[in-house]
Amino acid sequence: MLNDWQRMKISIIGGIPSPIGGVTNFIFRAAEQDKRVRQVFDFYPEGEKLHLTNANHICCQLRLATYFLLFVSAVRFSKRIFHLNTSSLTGLLFFFPLVLILGKRLRFTAHHGNLSYSDRNLLLRLLIRNALKRIGVIYALSSKQLIFYKDLVGSENVELVSSYIRPSVVRAASKCDRFCICLSGYPSRVYNFDRAIELFKNNTEYEIHLFLYGTGDNEDYLSSLVNKYPNICIYWNTDSDTFLGRLSSSNLYLRLNSVDSFGIACAEAISLGVPVIATDVCERYDGCYLVNCDANNSLLYDAISLMKKGRNPHLPISKAGISEFHYD
Repeated sequence: MLNDWQRMKISIIGGIPSPIGGVTNFIFRAAEQDKRVRQVFDFYPEGEKLHLTNANHICCQLRLATYFLLFVSAVRFSKRIFHLNTSSLTGLLFFFPLVLILGKRLRFTAHHGNLSYSDRNLLLRLLIRNALKRIGVIYALSSKQLIFYKDLVGSENVELVSSYIRPSVVRAASKCDRFCICLSGYPSRVYNFDRAIELFKNNTEYEIHLFLYGTGDNEDYLSSLVNKYPNICIYWNTDSDTFLGRLSSSNLYLRLNSVDSFGIACAEAISLGVPVIATDVCERYDGCYLVNCDANNSLLYDAISLMKKGRNPHLPISKAGISEFHYD
C-alpha cells in the first residue's frame, strides 16, 4: 500500500546540459527513472540539452521566465514535492522566495563537497540558516555535510544519502589491450590527475583514459598533454554514454581527489563491476578500495600493480553503507 509520500508528485530544480556531469546525471536519471517526477526546471539555457521522455523539461532562454514558471507551479501544485539542487549553499539564496512559499514541501541538496560561507558575513549566515530551517528535508551527501548541517540547524530535517542513481542502459566500448585505468572530472587541481599521469606516462603496460568536463585551474597543463604520450588518452566534454562505455571496459577507476562530496563515478564503476581505488576524503560507495589522500605514489603504484596481476591490493574497502538514491 502506498503512503502519502509515495503518492506525491515531484518537481526537480537543477539542470541537464550536455555533456553531462555528476550532478546533471543525477537529475536526468531521477527524472527518467522515477515516474513521480513530473517537471524539471532547468536554469542553464546554454548549450545542447538531453531529451527527457518522462518529465516536462522547462528551460527558458531568460532565467527570469523559468523562475516565474517555477513560482506558478509552486502555487498551483499545492501538494507537490520540489527538490532543489545547487552546487553550493549560496545558491540557495537565489531561491529564497521559493523557500518561503514551499516550506516543508521543499527538499534540498548542495552537491559541492565543501560547504562553506564567510563567517564574517552575519547576514549571509542568518539567511542561509533561516532558509535551511524552513526546508522539509536536507539531503547531506557526506558525514562532513551532515555535521555541517547539524551544527547549523540541528538534525531534525537532515538525511544522509548518496547522489547516485544507476544508469538504465550501458553500451560497453571495446576492451583495451593494456591494463586500462579510467579517470574523470573537472580540470581542477583538487582531482590530482597529475599524480596518475606521472605514475604511468612512461609505462606502456598501462593505458590511461582521462575524461574532462568544463573548465578549471589545471586546464592548461592537462591540455598540453593531448597527444603527448601514446598511452594517455584525453577526452573533453564527452557525453555520458561514451564515458560509461569506456568505464565499463576498464580494469580500474581511479579517483585521487583531495576534496570530494561522494564521487558518483566511483558508484558507476562499482555498479558496472569495475574495481575502484579512491581517496578517503569522504564516504565512498560500498566496495571502493581506499587510500589516504597523502599516501605516497609508491604505495599507490604497488596497489595497482597487484590488481594488474589479479591479486588483492591490500587496501581497506569502503563499508559506509551508502547505496543508491531513492525518493522514499
